[in-house]
Amino acid sequence: MSMDVANVPKVPYQGPEEEEANWVELYHRLFFGRYIILARPLEKQPADQIMKSMIYLNQEDQTKDFMFFLHCRGGGMVQGVAVYDTMQYVTGDVFTIGVGLNASMGAFLLHGGTFTKRVMTQNASIMIHQPHMSPYDRRATSIESSFDSEYLGLLRSYVARTYLRRTKQDFELICYLLERDIYMTPDQAVEFGLIDEIGVEGLGFSDTLDTLFIHDDADAHDNSFANFIRDFARDREDRSIDRRPAEWFSPWNPTTLDSNRPNNIPVLDHRKARNIVLRGENDSAKTLQTTVL
Repeated sequence: MSMDVANVPKVPYQGPEEEEANWVELYHRLFFGRYIILARPLEKQPADQIMKSMIYLNQEDQTKDFMFFLHCRGGGMVQGVAVYDTMQYVTGDVFTIGVGLNASMGAFLLHGGTFTKRVMTQNASIMIHQPHMSPYDRRATSIESSFDSEYLGLLRSYVARTYLRRTKQDFELICYLLERDIYMTPDQAVEFGLIDEIGVEGLGFSDTLDTLFIHDDADAHDNSFANFIRDFARDREDRSIDRRPAEWFSPWNPTTLDSNRPNNIPVLDHRKARNIVLRGENDSAKTLQTTVL
């Protein structure tokens, strides 16, 4: 349902060079206050608006922060990566506040805010997984599908490496979880390192990055998900495997590996990806990707 222009709420706003406050539309007030709200799937139009707004406001004043409210169930992975890169480009801090459900690219953007300034409300939830194409795709030729598959592989690698770098979790754990739809509560998201605080009252944030690492405090592991992460980490430590995943996971040069990389971790080489296109009735098609390790 669309809102009539006459019914758009208006609020008083006084600009820096204005003598009196004027009544402006609520959306204009939020814009000049650097409040960005994404409450829909991330598609081309909202992604373009977010990027344009952040770039323009950053040029106006490079010292002010942004408040990015998210209730996003997913969307285009290309648009999501573009918005994430814009968030890293602006010089002001980006506060990310998750409300409702943030899934897929919504979760990726929520975790992409400035460290110590990523927040979820108490009743919010988050879901992470790898980006993927729709299983049913109408393609004229398998060559197009092959190109899309290669590009998809690069995006999957970028998303995994970003989660790896920002959460400080184990390489195998990240890869294992991203192959599934993993839903987390705010407490679990803090434990995993996706966010830093729960609740937005006063927007008080921690001054440390302790929440980005796995703790040994037994009281902090009173749920099954936290126990799973702790047991996984201890199992990796017991096997005495060196952890330097940033050098292992490079899609741009997959054959260049760190000399101390464990032998039991497969190389994700997107040049070995192959597509199988299954044709059905009415020219429908289902694209399957296989990777030879």
